[in-house]
Amino acid sequence: MTYRGAGQFGADGPVLLLTAMAQEACELRSRMAVSRRVASVVSEDFLEATLGNLAVVSGTCGIGKVAAAATTAAAIERFEPSAVVLAGISGSLSAHAPLGAMVVVEAAIHHDFDCRPIAAREGQLPGRDAVAFEADGVLKAALADSMARYSAGGWSGPALVGEVCSGDQLVAEARARDLISMRFPDALCLDMETAAVAQVCEGAKVPWSALRMVSDQADESFSAQAVLSWCQDVAAPAMAEVVTGALGGLALEGRAEAREKVQ
Repeated sequence: MTYRGAGQFGADGPVLLLTAMAQEACELRSRMAVSRRVASVVSEDFLEATLGNLAVVSGTCGIGKVAAAATTAAAIERFEPSAVVLAGISGSLSAHAPLGAMVVVEAAIHHDFDCRPIAAREGQLPGRDAVAFEADGVLKAALADSMARYSAGGWSGPALVGEVCSGDQLVAEARARDLISMRFPDALCLDMETAAVAQVCEGAKVPWSALRMVSDQADESFSAQAVLSWCQDVAAPAMAEVVTGALGGLALEGRAEAREKVQ
């Protein structure tokens, strides 16, 4: 679902940049020129800033769908963003998305939501025809283009575009992971926030997309210490490059569209 054109991103309001954890945001925030902190009752303080030529708001929502939804809703109400971009780590749900894979999210699904028989299918919210929440096409393309450039520059992991499953469980057991994969075979990875952010954005009619990096196999080999270290040392710099590159591309498109209107 596409809500607006690239020229309006950053012009009609800041771009809201969300992560669940501080480790995911550290490198991206180091590139921002922060103008002020804004207190929040549902999360850590928001940071109003500029990143390149775009106005942004950076928020760390905390882990899980309730925290993600509450933070997204509060930020949309407070800052009226023109777009929402979520970035963070995830577990693998497919052999195509091994450790180190980058995934630009094209759709997000609640893998732990089941309202049958009121809804027709597992993961489907009552009143919606679709199970998945689709990312904005312009944002998705900008992230995918930036990811491709970054990958061509030497990143060794796969660069993918696909679906993500979200639920309120940290999956660290092969059997649990495989059951989710069987139910949602098109999904590449799983996390604990994206579908919640997507649902709020759809309701508020704010375009969204997300970038996920696969930090673990979602099985018994999971190590919190190893995952968090890899997140801060490896994933955070890579995500910062891709997100910054994508926003830079949107800013250039916006200036080009503005010039065309003047002419």
